[in-house]
Amino acid sequence: MQSAVTAVPPAPAPQALAHFAAKLAFETDCDDVHAALASGAPDFVLLDVRGRAAYARAHVPGAVS
Repeated sequence: MQSAVTAVPPAPAPQALAHFAAKLAFETDCDDVHAALASGAPDFVLLDVRGRAAYARAHVPGAVS
């Protein structure tokens, strides 16, 4: 029996490349965030939107709850 995961066929390589390249125009990733925070002068506020208890247990240094 086919699962919901494999029910959607993979996109052709050129279409997948265009999709992921376009995403880079609108998104960042954790490595970009890490590098900016490590620079000591990030130009953004990192919001931790989890509940206060989860934030209290652990959060990225400098993140705001």
